[in-house]
Amino acid sequence: MPLSLATVFSCLARTAAVNAAITTRGMQQIGLAYILAPALRELYPDREARRRALARYAEHTNTHPFTQPLAAGVLISMERDLASGLLNEEGARRLRQTIPAALSAVGDSLISSAVHPCWALVCCLLLFLGHVALAAGLSIALCLLLQGLRCAGFLYGLRYGFDAILHIARLKPGDWAGPVKVLNALLCALALAFLFWQALPGMPGYVKAGMAAFIALAHWLVFTRFVTPVVFWMAGLLLLACAGGGTLHL
Repeated sequence: MPLSLATVFSCLARTAAVNAAITTRGMQQIGLAYILAPALRELYPDREARRRALARYAEHTNTHPFTQPLAAGVLISMERDLASGLLNEEGARRLRQTIPAALSAVGDSLISSAVHPCWALVCCLLLFLGHVALAAGLSIALCLLLQGLRCAGFLYGLRYGFDAILHIARLKPGDWAGPVKVLNALLCALALAFLFWQALPGMPGYVKAGMAAFIALAHWLVFTRFVTPVVFWMAGLLLLACAGGGTLHL
């Protein structure tokens, strides 16, 4: 049962407001129902059938805002199969519980923990070097790219349904976060090195370079789980104690 273009674009536009009515108990529960409402209205002309369909989304739901459009597209495709008799309600319930959680892990690890910090660090470096227009242009371009990916994810999920999740899972997007985080450590070291050179003019250059390199090395050691972060917290406290006269008052 194909959906009209007006319904598809209405659902797509509503994905931008998924967090507008977030609650601590249901999280994105209201937002998801708001996204799916136009599609459910068209798929289930009968009011009682539409009420039962909306009731399927009355439970707790939460996923990353940038993977939410993909999840919404898959869920609409699932409801389309359910309305056509190609899927039973038990299968729909299991898919509805699985999809947001699976995509949430990808969004948190890749977008929030890797891509966004990389974006911020690159812009900081450009601003430090005086390239304000370039930083603004990069931010606008990346913002448009992310919005384009949101739209593409929604349409991809709507077309292929749960197979879209399987296709993305084969690409292992969660593994992409590791190299980006290593790059973030190097960018952070460069940013700190620039700040050291500007703010500490009396310090020897090799000391500044060593401090910046230590940041990148510490990040790599923690990332590879060779050293736990506690070691660096203890080392930092020890340095503060030495800088304060050799005694740390707890």
